[in-house]
Order: sequence, then structure tokens, then C-alpha cells
Amino acid sequence: MVLIVDEEDDEKQVTPPPSSLKKEDGAKVKVVQREKDDLTGSSGGRGAADVGHDEDEDGWETASEGREDYEEASEGGDDENKSDSDSEMKTNVEGGIGIGESDPVPSTPKGSGCNEVLELGNKLSEVNVEEVNVEEVRKQGLEVANAAKAEGNALYGEKKFVEALQAYDRGLRASELKDFEEDPSVKEIRAILYSNRAACYIGLDNSDSAVKECSKALELNPAYMKALVRRAQAREKLTNYEEAMADWNKVLEVDPGNALARSALRTLGPLAEEKREKLKAEMLGKLKEAGNSILGHFGMSVDNFKTVQDPNTGSYSIQFQR
Repeated sequence: MVLIVDEEDDEKQVTPPPSSLKKEDGAKVKVVQREKDDLTGSSGGRGAADVGHDEDEDGWETASEGREDYEEASEGGDDENKSDSDSEMKTNVEGGIGIGESDPVPSTPKGSGCNEVLELGNKLSEVNVEEVNVEEVRKQGLEVANAAKAEGNALYGEKKFVEALQAYDRGLRASELKDFEEDPSVKEIRAILYSNRAACYIGLDNSDSAVKECSKALELNPAYMKALVRRAQAREKLTNYEEAMADWNKVLEVDPGNALARSALRTLGPLAEEKREKLKAEMLGKLKEAGNSILGHFGMSVDNFKTVQDPNTGSYSIQFQR
């Protein structure tokens, strides 16, 4: 074996005879070996330079075909005259390059990219990953919900109410975010989506469903004007005039000058009174029929009873007459 020594460095490069090298698929073999200045190993009782390996039988480290030669070992020998900063790594004749119990940890090879990876790892360790992920889920959920709302609005404008309902429903599913039920942004978008679904049901002449959707929106935002107006309109279609008037009065609480609410109340007032009188007449008719069926067994009818109002108290009393 021929030793080629660079006098300016403590590293010794060993070039074995070509016949002694093992080649795998024509791969080049390069061995980096460090020696002590004392080639006889007098300071540590060690022989010629130790050779590191990757568990090859002959102690030679081979490179696979097509790959470049591995980087040379870190600078620095274990000469007694070297400073502590230069003594970074010891080699073991039997086990390859290793770290002894008292040996310092070898520095990261230059150009390896390890420093950058370690620095990034240190930064990531300071970040609360769970909080980042949860906030990202919230952000993405709101983005999808708003996109679905825009899609639904476009379909509603084309009077494609069924398709618009489906789009709004996708937005509701996307904004159904655990731990963010009370988030103002989440509550706002969900209230809008419910109210828009109500508008679709009104367009489909499904007033019952419209009332339910508006009620869901108002649970999230009791002062939501559009939801109040739509529920009032849906209740009016269902001839629930008194309930519709209650919604219109809430509209006036939010917006005292709302002309639509004032106009609706003027219209609904007489309709509500008419319905009350009609319901009262129907109820009295049913009571009279039931009374006659009972009193008939005694030769009487409800016509034998007369209600008389007290002018002082306004209360009623029943008087029997033949």
C-alpha cells in the first residue's frame, strides 16, 4: 500500500493498489483516512491510520453506481498538539468511525444542509402546532362557506332555487366548525346562509320551511333584518297574521323608520282581527254543538242560556232562560 501525504494537512489519503480494490458495477472507490503524526501509534498504542467503513468486510466504503463520491471527513486529527476544537472525531479500527465516551460530538459537515434543518427544527419546536392547525381549519372553513354563498347567490339570481339550496347547504357544512360555534365570523356566515335558504323556500312556495330556516338564522343573530322580514312574509302567506305582525314589530324595533314594516302592519291589522272573529265563531259553534248534544238529554239546549256582560267590569255571566 502506498501512502500519499499532504504536508500542509493532517489528513492522509490512501491509494491502494488497483488490484486490491473491490468495485461494484464499476463504481469508483474513495477512502479517506486520517493518521496521527506518529505513524507507529506510540501515543495511543494504535497502529497505522484507522479506516472508517460501513460494515464492508475489507474495510472499504463503496459508492453505488451513478452516485458521486461521498464528502471527505471533517478536518482535524487527534494529535496531542492539536487544540480541543480540532479534535472532533476518532476512528475505530473494528467498528468504523464512532464517538467514544469522552470524545466531543463531531461538528456538522459543511455544505451538508444539516445546519439549516436543525435551525428550522428549533423554530418549529417553538410553535404550537395544534393552534396553527385549528386556526387553519377555521380559515379554510370560512373561505369555503363564503364561496358557497357566492355560488348560491348566482343560482338564486337565475331562479335556480333547488341548486341554490344545495350550494348554501355546502356552505353550512363547511362552517360547522367545532370549538368555533360562538365565533362572530362563523355565526355571521351561518345566519346569512340560513336566511338565504329561506329565500329559496319562499321562491319554491314552501313557507313552512322558510319560517324554520329564518328561525335558525335569528337564533344566531336576533336582530338580523332580512331574516325577520322573510319570516314575516312567510308567516303572512301561511295566514299566521298575528305572528307576522310580531315579526314586523321587531323590524321596527331595529329600524323604526322601516316603511315596509309600517305598511305591512296597517294591512295585517284588519286581517288579524277578522281571523280572530272567525276563529271565535267557529269555536262557539263547536261548543254549542257539544252543549246541545249533552243538554238534549235533559230537554234543553244552549239557547236556554244567555251570556250577559257586566257594564262595570266587562266580565260575562251566564243566565238561564226558558
